[in-house]
Amino acid sequence: MRTGLFSSTLGQPKGFFSIDFLLAIGVIVTIFASIYSVELRWREVSLREGEMVRAQGACEKLLAAINTVYTNENLEIFVLLPSNFSYTLTLSQNFLYALRIEDNSCLASVPVLCAEVVKPFTLGPENLAHPIRVSWKENEIIVEAIE
Repeated sequence: MRTGLFSSTLGQPKGFFSIDFLLAIGVIVTIFASIYSVELRWREVSLREGEMVRAQGACEKLLAAINTVYTNENLEIFVLLPSNFSYTLTLSQNFLYALRIEDNSCLASVPVLCAEVVKPFTLGPENLAHPIRVSWKENEIIVEAIE
């Protein structure tokens, strides 16, 4: 009769867990969990940064149209702004703000030098899905969505 790691009936080695194996598995799981956590955090940061860059671009594009109309007076410009994320554009206190709808935090802001002649406005996501008209009317710049 044989003894040890082999069974007399099956002829194959018996399996067993060792403390070393369990520690190695624990270390591997910990490493992968920490890498996954860091990756999720960086993904969140990159999405927020991308949102801020798109909002800054939208503000600058609208500001360029406002400045062009201000310079030429009898001009009408149509602008298409990004509408693939939820934000509002608001003119307030000589600044054009892009605000996130979920928490009303500022994504971007640009100064408007000719704000005294621009009629105050707020454009939400429902407006940004349509072309925006920037025009001069009765000594005032009007910014409105066209439906």
